[in-house]
Amino acid sequence: MVSHFNKPLSASEISHQAALSLRHFQRLFKQITGASFIKMLQHIRILYSVWLLQHTDRSIQSIGQEVGISDMKHFYYLFQKRLGMTPAAFRIQHDIPFANTFFDELSVWHE
Repeated sequence: MVSHFNKPLSASEISHQAALSLRHFQRLFKQITGASFIKMLQHIRILYSVWLLQHTDRSIQSIGQEVGISDMKHFYYLFQKRLGMTPAAFRIQHDIPFANTFFDELSVWHE
């Protein structure tokens, strides 16, 4: 999931590949991770967007597309819901570098 988060992913596709029913996959996923498939996918996408905002000067639209959320209204909604501010406000207020790579930080942010 972490290596393909920026591509279209669906629980039904993954459950099919794992030879599980969709419902069984969803139950197992939540039991193991503590979050639904879509919530975890959104969480990973927003975490990567945070890293990109802090470590690049790419546009917010470009970052949204990079993390797999091409609908900017939805990207802003998810970002604000998760962090309580817009991506632009976050970039201004949190100009503190993390570690060398995003993937080093992923385990720190996992809830």
